[in-house]
Amino acid sequence: MSACRLLLLLTLLCLPMPLPGIAGLTSHQQAESLLAQSRAQTDADQALRLAAQATAADPQCGAAYRWLGLLQERRGMRPEALDAYARAAALEPSATDLREALARIFAQGDFPDSLGRLTPARLPGTWDLSSLLVGEQPAAAAPARWGLAVCLPGNTRSDVARDRRYHGEYRLAAYTLLQPPGEDRYRLVCRTHFQPGREALARDCARLAATLALLGACRLGKAWTAGRTLDLWLAEDGRPGAEGWADNVYLWNVGTPRQPTEWVRQLAHEFGHMGIGRGLRGFGEPEPWANGRAGELLFVRWLLATGAEPALPWLTPALAQWHERQVQVCLAALDAVGGPQHLAGEGQEAVDRAAGFLAMLEACYGTQTLARVLSAGEDPSAGAVVAAAQEVLAARLDAGLDLATGGWLYLPAGSLEVVSGEGSFAPSPQDQKARALRPGAPLSVTAGWYRLQVAVPPLQLRAH
Repeated sequence: MSACRLLLLLTLLCLPMPLPGIAGLTSHQQAESLLAQSRAQTDADQALRLAAQATAADPQCGAAYRWLGLLQERRGMRPEALDAYARAAALEPSATDLREALARIFAQGDFPDSLGRLTPARLPGTWDLSSLLVGEQPAAAAPARWGLAVCLPGNTRSDVARDRRYHGEYRLAAYTLLQPPGEDRYRLVCRTHFQPGREALARDCARLAATLALLGACRLGKAWTAGRTLDLWLAEDGRPGAEGWADNVYLWNVGTPRQPTEWVRQLAHEFGHMGIGRGLRGFGEPEPWANGRAGELLFVRWLLATGAEPALPWLTPALAQWHERQVQVCLAALDAVGGPQHLAGEGQEAVDRAAGFLAMLEACYGTQTLARVLSAGEDPSAGAVVAAAQEVLAARLDAGLDLATGGWLYLPAGSLEVVSGEGSFAPSPQDQKARALRPGAPLSVTAGWYRLQVAVPPLQLRAH
C-alpha cells in the first residue's frame, strides 16, 4: 500500500463515526433517539454522555434537558443540574415539577459557585439582573459589558453564617454573581451577610461591592477568579464605620443612618486597601497606609464612569461633587510640598498627598501607567512607589507622550522636545520662572519632578 493511501485510510479511521440509527434524521428525531438510548443505558457515564448529546442535537427539546438534569442530580452535579432543569423549565413553563426540582436543589448546600446564563431567572428567590460597562486593561481596549446578578434567596434556603474573625452570627445572605464578557456562565463573587430587616441595604451593598471588586480587577490588571469570593458583613453592633480583613469587609452599626456618599466612601476606602497592591505605607495616624484614601479617589472615579442598567446605588450628583472636592484637596496637598519627591511624612496631609499622587498618575497618564507603577516591585514605601513612577514616566517620554491636562511629570536629565501643543513647566506651582513649552528647539532639563501646565492640547513631548 502506498504512503498516500495509508495516510488516507488513517485519516478516515480517525474521523468521528455517527451514532447508529440517527443518520438522516431531523435534529428533533436525533434528540429523541439519543434520549431513548440514554434511558436504556445501564452505564451511568454513557447515559450522561448520550443525554448531553441529545440536548446538543436539539436545544429545544425540553425532555432531553429534564432527563439530563435528573442524571446530573443523581451524580451530585448540582450547578449543572440547576442549569439543565432551568433550560427545561424555560421550554416547559407550566411544568410545576421542574420548579419544585429547581427549588429543592437550590436549597441544598452552599450557594453554587457558578450558574448558567439562563438559570437565575428560573430559580426561586428575588433576582436583580443588569449589566456593567467596565473599562479593561490595557487602557486602549474597548470597555466590555459584564452581566450582574444579585440574589436574595428568600425562604428557600438557610444562610446562617459566622464570620471567622469576630464570630458574629448572621442569619441571611445576598449573593452577587458576574458574567464575564463572551462567557455563558455567572460566577459568584460576593456574599453579603445580614440580619432580617436589612434586605434593601444588603441588595445595594451587594451590587456595589461586586462592582468595586470588578473595577479593581479590570482597571489595575489583577486576575479575578471565581475561587476568590468576597464576604461582606453588615454588622448591627460596633461604632459606625468600615473595616477590611483578608477577603472580608465589615460595615459596622449599619442601623445608624449614613448619607449615600458615605456608604460609597467607606466601601471604596476598604477596596482601596484590598485592590491597590503597593499600599504606600509609613504614614502613622490616622492610618499607616494611604491606599484606602487612594481608593476613595480612584474607585469612586471609576464608579462614576461605569454604565449600569439600572443605575448602581448611591451614585448621585452629590457623590460626583464630593469626589471633585476630595481630588482637589489631595492635589493641593501634593502641590503644597513641592511635588511627589516629598511624599514621606505622617498625618492626614501626608496620606492625602500620597493618594493625590496616585490619582494624578491615573488622571494624567492613564490607568495603564498607574497599574505599571503599582506592580513594580514589592516595597510599598512612598519612596519606592515614586521611584517606580519615575522609571515608568521616563520610559513613556522616550517613546513620546501626549498630554491633555497638566500634572506632575518626571523629566530625566537631557533634552526635551515639544512635538506639538503648548504649555509650561516649573519645579513647583509657585515658581515664577516657569519655562515655556512650544514646538521648536529642544530644551535642556535636569532630572526631577516638574509641575506641568497644558495651554494648547494635546501637548506632545519626547525626551532625548
